[in-house]
Amino acid sequence: MGELVTAFDFKVLGETRLNGYDVYALHATPRPGYHPPNMETQVLTGMQGELWIDKNTFQWVKIEAQVTRPVSIEGFLAKVEPGTHFELEKAPVARGVWLPTHF
Repeated sequence: MGELVTAFDFKVLGETRLNGYDVYALHATPRPGYHPPNMETQVLTGMQGELWIDKNTFQWVKIEAQVTRPVSIEGFLAKVEPGTHFELEKAPVARGVWLPTHF
């Protein structure tokens, strides 16, 4: 998750309410020239998606991503194909602590 800011360019789509939170809606597209620093982040090069960011805490509430081109991870370890869809959600469990609720 920490690599998202480096891997993508973001466009603000607007503001809305999601899961009880006032959020900013963003669209993410792969940043040209991005080079993943490790095996776990290679998949980011073939994805695009939307993020919803809580306006008060700047925590992400939800992320939806689609694979747009095939991505091999370490050549033979795994291959993620176009059409694959990821959806992640998280919510606060304590003051300042947000944890995943859905993947």
